[in-house]
Amino acid sequence: MKLVRCCSVRFICKDYLLISPTALEERTPIRIDNQVLPVTGFFNLQAQINGINGASTVSAVLVSPTCQPNRDKSEQQQIENERKNVIRKVKDAMNKSYDTGKIYTVQCHY
Repeated sequence: MKLVRCCSVRFICKDYLLISPTALEERTPIRIDNQVLPVTGFFNLQAQINGINGASTVSAVLVSPTCQPNRDKSEQQQIENERKNVIRKVKDAMNKSYDTGKIYTVQCHY
């Protein structure tokens, strides 16, 4: 198991991230936390390392409130398609945030 210290980016900190390519149970558990909504109404999603005091965010994404489907329940298939698209966009933004140390924004135009 190797300890990675690469916290050089403001707001995104990867300190204490344990990497173990062999045993799943040795990997550091990470949770997705929905922080308090900023004044803009965006959802502030952060991937954080469990068991760390202080800065534990390794990835952050702001999700626009326009990403919530505003459709009649009779359009269930379209709602489900839009939901899957939002999840795909958020996952992609979380991965980019992790790779770059930047906070990404997900916008939707439904």
